[in-house]
Amino acid sequence: KRQRYQYRLKRSGSHSTLTDDREADLNDIGFVWDAHSASWQERYQALRAFAIANGHCNIPATVDKALNVWCKHQRRQYKCMLRQQPNVMTEERIRALNEIGFNWNPRNLNH
Repeated sequence: KRQRYQYRLKRSGSHSTLTDDREADLNDIGFVWDAHSASWQERYQALRAFAIANGHCNIPATVDKALNVWCKHQRRQYKCMLRQQPNVMTEERIRALNEIGFNWNPRNLNH
């Protein structure tokens, strides 16, 4: 956590205790600088594997509760984006989810 904070400081041009050597060493061991993106990718890959195996992206909570909740979160973030409310949804994420047949409205609700 502290390394990521120092990395952000360094990238923004602020004073940071992260040296170039330490950054290189961390890169060499595969350190993940953006944990949020890495976590999203991990969940996306799990959803993708489910979709390939099952032919759809509708994860029952009884099969994988955490992935089911993650899917609900993606839908909520998408709705926030459409309403121009604060969100973390990106065009890249939408495109990736659409490519695997993600259902944005599984209950066909009109809101």
